Amino acid sequence: MVKNEINKLDPNWITGFVEGCFMINITERRANKIGWQINPCFQIKLHTRDKELLIEIKSFFNEIETISFSNDNGVTHRL
Repeated sequence: MVKNEINKLDPNWITGFVEGCFMINITERRANKIGWQINPCFQIKLHTRDKELLIEIKSFFNEIETISFSNDNGVTHRL
């Protein structure tokens, strides 16, 4: 993991490291004006042993969302 002089993750390192996916969730919502809800999402999933790294990536983006754990030893953060 590469950090800069103030102990933060280097943006270039994050760009090269992240193995994530972009998703767009489209859900029918009759209460919405157009009848649909569109939610873009970027998700990063790592092995649970890399939880601390995921926390640092989350901090880099100043995110307040929680990190979730899955049954397959994965840890996920959605932005």
